Amino acid sequence: MNENIEPQAAPAPNCEADEKSTAQVEELEIDLNHLFPGEETDLNVLFPDEDIKRLLKNISKNKKDLHAIKERISDENVPASDAEENEASTGEASENTD
Repeated sequence: MNENIEPQAAPAPNCEADEKSTAQVEELEIDLNHLFPGEETDLNVLFPDEDIKRLLKNISKNKKDLHAIKERISDENVPASDAEENEASTGEASENTD
């Protein structure tokens, strides 16, 4: 009866689906004990939910990034603050002599 039915073409592979599956595999491999080595308890048992693991991983990464930014800013400001202190002390000394 339906002899003219053409086979449907397989949908084109979706790159987003492949990226999501790769991300899911990475999420499954989150080891909280590796991220927080100083803890005595098994964090993987304490936080078995993958969403919580991902959240804790992101928090750890953000904390490291903020620390690096803070160090970079303080390193950039140290020479400037030393120069300002030298100018301020020189300026105070010249005021005292007048």
